[in-house]
Amino acid sequence: REMNALVDELGIATRNMEQTVSWHQNLKNSLHHDCSDDITAVREEASRAIARLAAYTGNQLKVTHTEFEMKLKKEIQQLELQNEVEIKAAINKNREGMQNMRQQSNATINSNLDTITALTKELV
Repeated sequence: REMNALVDELGIATRNMEQTVSWHQNLKNSLHHDCSDDITAVREEASRAIARLAAYTGNQLKVTHTEFEMKLKKEIQQLELQNEVEIKAAINKNREGMQNMRQQSNATINSNLDTITALTKELV
């Protein structure tokens, strides 16, 4: 009888072990499935976040490019205006210099003509 009781206990223990192993395997599979779902969800959220960041960065780059382009155009216009003012000033200065040279040349010519006229009168 004791042998039968021990065999029965061994059978019960074996079934309990098999059930425990089965339960453990089911739990392991369930956790693995849950983890896979969680990992997939995290990956999808990360992909969406990366896409949003890429779109935002692209928009910021466009805004920065547009602002830089407008600033550069404004600076070019200011430099062109400054150059135009400087060129006009140089032209006016040259014009005044030419006028002064003409006046001096005319004065010299008139003086020379007066000298020639005076010398001619003396000779006659």
